[in-house]
Amino acid sequence: MKKFLLTMLSLVMAVVAYAGTYTLTTNASASTWTGDVNSYTTTIDGWTVTYEKANSTSDCIEPKSDHIRVYKSARLIIAPAASNAESIVKIVLNCTGSSYCKEPTATPAGTITVDATAYTVAWEGAATQVAFDAVGSQLRIKSIEITTAADGAVLAPTITPNGGEYVEGDEVGVTITGAAGQDLYYALNSDNLDSANEYTGETLNVTSNTTVYAWASDGSTVSEAASATFNFTAPLANIAAFNGLSKGQAAKFTGALTAVYQNGNNLIVKDDSGAMLVYGNVGQTYNNGDVIAAGVRGTVGQYGGNIQLSPNADSFTAGVAGTAVAPVVKSVADLAACSFLDYVKLEGVYFTLDEGKTKNYTVSDGTNTFAAYNQFNITIEGLAEGVTYNVEGFISSYNGNAQLQPTSVTVADASGITGESSVNEEFSSALPANWTSVTVSGDVNWYAGSYNSNYYAAMSAYKATVVPVEAWFISPALNVKDAEKKTVSFKTQVNAYSSTDTQFKVYVLDNADPAKATVKTELNATLAVAPESGYSEWAESGDIDLSTYGNVVYVAFHYVAPATASATWCVDDFLFNAVPEIPEVPETLGTKDAPITVAEAMAAYVDGEQKAAWVTGYIVGCLNGSLVNPVFTAEGAVASNLIIADAADCTEVASCIPVQLPAGTVRAGLNLVDNPTNIGKKVIINGDIIKYFGVAGLKNSTEYVLEGSSAIEEVGVDAEAPVEYFNLQGVKVVNPENGIFIKRQGGKAVKVVL
Repeated sequence: MKKFLLTMLSLVMAVVAYAGTYTLTTNASASTWTGDVNSYTTTIDGWTVTYEKANSTSDCIEPKSDHIRVYKSARLIIAPAASNAESIVKIVLNCTGSSYCKEPTATPAGTITVDATAYTVAWEGAATQVAFDAVGSQLRIKSIEITTAADGAVLAPTITPNGGEYVEGDEVGVTITGAAGQDLYYALNSDNLDSANEYTGETLNVTSNTTVYAWASDGSTVSEAASATFNFTAPLANIAAFNGLSKGQAAKFTGALTAVYQNGNNLIVKDDSGAMLVYGNVGQTYNNGDVIAAGVRGTVGQYGGNIQLSPNADSFTAGVAGTAVAPVVKSVADLAACSFLDYVKLEGVYFTLDEGKTKNYTVSDGTNTFAAYNQFNITIEGLAEGVTYNVEGFISSYNGNAQLQPTSVTVADASGITGESSVNEEFSSALPANWTSVTVSGDVNWYAGSYNSNYYAAMSAYKATVVPVEAWFISPALNVKDAEKKTVSFKTQVNAYSSTDTQFKVYVLDNADPAKATVKTELNATLAVAPESGYSEWAESGDIDLSTYGNVVYVAFHYVAPATASATWCVDDFLFNAVPEIPEVPETLGTKDAPITVAEAMAAYVDGEQKAAWVTGYIVGCLNGSLVNPVFTAEGAVASNLIIADAADCTEVASCIPVQLPAGTVRAGLNLVDNPTNIGKKVIINGDIIKYFGVAGLKNSTEYVLEGSSAIEEVGVDAEAPVEYFNLQGVKVVNPENGIFIKRQGGKAVKVVL
């Protein structure tokens, strides 16, 4: 077959000289990319660069500012933009880091070299275009260097397919192509030209381990040899045989497999010899116990030091229902001796998230520990100190480090749960010690505020010198599991200043440190609305159900103020599984019909206390600013107070009790400025015995009876005193309707039906 010609030509084989190099910057700012989730493409300096979704489960994304991303199982294609352009002999992919610089496969295969230090992937061969498939991980490419052959050089022909891994029994049809007008030659398992045969376009059928070599000639010069290696693996009787294969080999199972667990691209199967991870799209959905018919095929992949099957989806058929596989109950101490992908169950163990991690956990029985990793991205919420769990999963490893990959985590025993069983916090002159304040930024924090003798927790950026401000105020741990009433409620208030720029939200957390919380969910609470000026009314949050967030949770108030904002937010009356005390109507000394005397009222006075009373006495004058300025006539009187005594002719201030006259009906009917004839009259009046003018006095009056010598002359009730309503649990109600409520006006409380 032209052996003589080849021998002559071998004396003048071409040494391919490199003609030119091109550096293509692939980022979004250096070129214009067009495309969609299936592919993106651009043309730079006469070269077309395309990346396609191919077999990837991730959609293509537009290139970033400094690189393009070719996801795992996606494809990158480099080709000349013109059909008569120079042929490619070398490509260097410059990557962003070692994690994104893994060895791809290429078509044609050529020779691939990865430099993990320089972050480069180099391909050498001869082709008119080169396609890279990202198999080890995604590629992140910031530039591409292309080297082309010298003009006039004879390029090696292309062998299709360019080698690969197959299973014994497969028949692979191989063809060879070259440039128009060239003669082509090939040899099997020999790179010696003297053993070559002329190739005339026939298909070469390859059924066993073979390397195909091929040359091209223009009549005077022979190209370098192209080669393609075809490897054939024996069909596998079971998974144990699969475990003896190497990365890249083809696999075909002659026996059925049983599905154990499927989650996304993860499918764990077993047979009598062991278990195996199939990673990739299999085109089917399986339940535990489903039998998958013989004939499953794929390629051996590798991740974290473990081999896995990269599937050929066409070989996976629908499952036939079989017997579900149950996990084997193990102790934590047993796990170290388990085999790869053993399906296990742990009962009554502690399961905790590692500090600073999001997927790394530790499983423990109090003595022994074992690492766990949430490989399958299952939902793991509400982990609590003192609670034990039942955990199911598979034993795996990552780079030689054994780990449990859980498939479910459920509560086993919450009797050791910690947390407050109930909270009724009205706050005080200092923030409670069991609440947590966390300042993320700024130099101010939550504090105890007060107004009109009412204390509350507050936060404001008004005095901050370091901005922006971000701060959390977090409740103690709340034992939701054991709570009879699994709800929380509170009140909020906000001032108008810069309120629209200040952010205030309420969250439920599973950790007292927001940075460590794995549950961080905003609660749907009714919050105060800023008025046009001053402070808003207190707003009731409503009862907020905590039962779905975990056994032990924290309620957190989150305040954020940018550099230009400084609104104040206040929190009060925080209730969890607690019934507030119904405001007590204080015991009243005396009655309207049987009031106490002035002397009795003065004797009942205790500094710092407040006692409701009905008091009777004679109006003998008033105080003009202080005790040292008593006025015992109507002339020169003031309207804001009276002094009454047990005798109508009393002129000793020490024997009198001062009475505050609040604006409204009480003042209008009793003050001596407008009613000078009241001097000497007897009055019965209610109010609170409390310090007034530094001595025992009577304040907050709402009702009185003014007597003459023989009959009642006037009865007054202060209709302008503020009215408050409470429900039967003692919670203040702003707009009561349709129910039974407690109505309090001044010192009087009655039950009403609305």
